[in-house]
Amino acid sequence: QGLMIPFAYYPLLLWLVPKMRARTTQERVQLRNAIDIKKMVLKNWAFWVPLQFIQFSFIPQAFQVLYASVVGFFWKIILSLLTAGGVRPSE
Repeated sequence: QGLMIPFAYYPLLLWLVPKMRARTTQERVQLRNAIDIKKMVLKNWAFWVPLQFIQFSFIPQAFQVLYASVVGFFWKIILSLLTAGGVRPSE
């Protein structure tokens, strides 16, 4: 969470999300500019660090994968909302 996410995952996300969501170059630039990596990293740490502390401290080992999957599902929703960027598809 400390190094892999900000230096590998989010740069890839910054490159891939505009390519998949935008139809024109202008929309890609607008979406790329709307994605705030610093804000996402801070939210990532605020979300995952306490939840992983709970996972490794209190969740029985047999349920840790289930716990991480459920928590990850909600993180994907948050991440999707953070990268939406307000770009509406052209019709």
